[in-house]
Amino acid sequence: MATPDTPNPMALWDALKDVPEESTKKIAGGRLKGMTDIKPQWRYQRLTEIFGPCGIGWKYSVIKQWMVDAPATGEVAAFCNIQLQVCQPDGIWSDPIPATGGSMFVAKEKYGMYVCDECYKMALTDALSVAGKMLGLAAEIYMGHGPSCSKYEQPPAGSPQKPPAGPSGPKGSPITMEAVKELEELGRVKYGDGWPPYRESLCQWADDSPATKELEQLTMDQASMILAKLKGA
Repeated sequence: MATPDTPNPMALWDALKDVPEESTKKIAGGRLKGMTDIKPQWRYQRLTEIFGPCGIGWKYSVIKQWMVDAPATGEVAAFCNIQLQVCQPDGIWSDPIPATGGSMFVAKEKYGMYVCDECYKMALTDALSVAGKMLGLAAEIYMGHGPSCSKYEQPPAGSPQKPPAGPSGPKGSPITMEAVKELEELGRVKYGDGWPPYRESLCQWADDSPATKELEQLTMDQASMILAKLKGA
């Protein structure tokens, strides 16, 4: 409880809670499709703005990393335990804030099993976001007060969904998130680790859209054209 002689306990929370629109991104596929994720680099930037550089004003320790098999599906999940600490104005470090994050090492996708060699990095990123929430980092998004729901905040049943961004007109309706996910999954099967940089080049397979840079900007007609070519490659 705050008194005239003590700081406002919500001051830090209020300084960390808001996330600029440009630091959020839509989740394109999977069970979290349509939810909002927060760009990790924004979190680190905000912690640095408030506390100072990593290692000086804030720091974290990796306590444990491990994997868990799911024999029924053949999938493997990776987890990471961390402790986050921030330096207070008097120079004293806070008590450690524990958090657990997770990601998939082996995921079952439409075109087969996908192995992610960055699973521990992604689990660490997730753990840092969980620890940051205890300080109020991005609280408005997690509480459903931001521009859209976070990946941890499912919209109420029956809520209207914003249509996916993309061009429309005589060439067809905007691409669906299902089509984006299918392109991404089939691309990984065909090109493996070379897929992410190839993603932009693949747009050029839509013959009438040489300026398109992102799959999400395609129409369904263009996506169908690319899928047909990709399956025949």
